[in-house]
Amino acid sequence: MTDYTELKRLAEVAGGVEWKWWDSNSTLRLTTEKDGRHGADGDAISAYRDSVQCPEGIRAFIEAASPAAVLALISEIERRDENPNFRAIQAARAEVCRIKAKNEALRKAMHELASHPKLTESQADILRAAMSKEERP
Repeated sequence: MTDYTELKRLAEVAGGVEWKWWDSNSTLRLTTEKDGRHGADGDAISAYRDSVQCPEGIRAFIEAASPAAVLALISEIERRDENPNFRAIQAARAEVCRIKAKNEALRKAMHELASHPKLTESQADILRAAMSKEERP
């Protein structure tokens, strides 16, 4: 599990706010919003003309990754991680991966054994029949 403590602390220090880009008179301003009210123009970031280069895709990401969004995401992850059903599902998935790996190793061993020079033809037939049953869905 990843430790989100520092990210959560930084989002809280930033005020846990949403923010939005405003653009007018060649000035980009990232302005905070909390409880439906916006802060002072450009109180998060302000740029004039070319003083800050920020491609549109990165601007959109910065706007979406507000401190409030980060805190909501961390809260959702923490609730999910505390859910006993989620832990059971994670354990089951890990067990499936372990069984798949073991099954693959057994298949490889069976293929190697099927071509062993000391294996009789009837033993090889039995082994091949078992392998063909294994490969069916």
